[in-house]
Amino acid sequence: MSGRGVIGVSSGHTAVEGTTSSGIAIYGGVDAGARGRGVVGVSGSRTAIEGNSTSGDAVYGVSKSGIGVHGKGGHLGGYFEGNVQITGDLSIQGVSIQAWLQRIITLEKLIDNLLTRLQILNEKNQTPPKKNRGASCIMDYDPEAPPSDAVVGVKVHGGGFYADKVVTVMQVARPQNGQDSQFANTKADSSGGYLVRRSVLKNFPKQPVELYAIGSMSGITSNTAGMNI
Repeated sequence: MSGRGVIGVSSGHTAVEGTTSSGIAIYGGVDAGARGRGVVGVSGSRTAIEGNSTSGDAVYGVSKSGIGVHGKGGHLGGYFEGNVQITGDLSIQGVSIQAWLQRIITLEKLIDNLLTRLQILNEKNQTPPKKNRGASCIMDYDPEAPPSDAVVGVKVHGGGFYADKVVTVMQVARPQNGQDSQFANTKADSSGGYLVRRSVLKNFPKQPVELYAIGSMSGITSNTAGMNI
């Protein structure tokens, strides 16, 4: 047979309607190997095929070896209102989203390295103003630190660094350690000053703790300040 199985025509109402409580309301099938189409919807300016559901899938497409849902449009191939969940891989122009993300991460790292190099070159080409030539480091007990039997509140402050640049406070190594260690990191204010508050473990008996500040980019180094803790 080659004619039409069912045809419905209406000028203002439903042409064909199927209703079921538990089965399939309308079913369109094509024999294996045939070139026909199970269901076709055609519209000049309105929705060709519409699916509505209260709690189930409004449109569900399954294919054993082909594409489950294929959309092609002159404006957009697909449009989604709401969240979209993808359990498999997502490809953009033949490249997986994971590969795109890796490219972006690599590019961000290259940009960060370039910006760091440019900042170093700019600081090296700057002539430090006179107020930055006498970088200082002052170490005091922190009066705002809460009392403790285990630690001591310390306030480290000073000036003479580039404004808004990173200042690293270093702790002088004890003879048995042999290498200075980072005590704290901060950023100089608009006048080149800095302030750091930290807690330091108490030693029994007391031992000297010595600190100095250094500009991470400029290399400007302060005096060494210390106290017995």
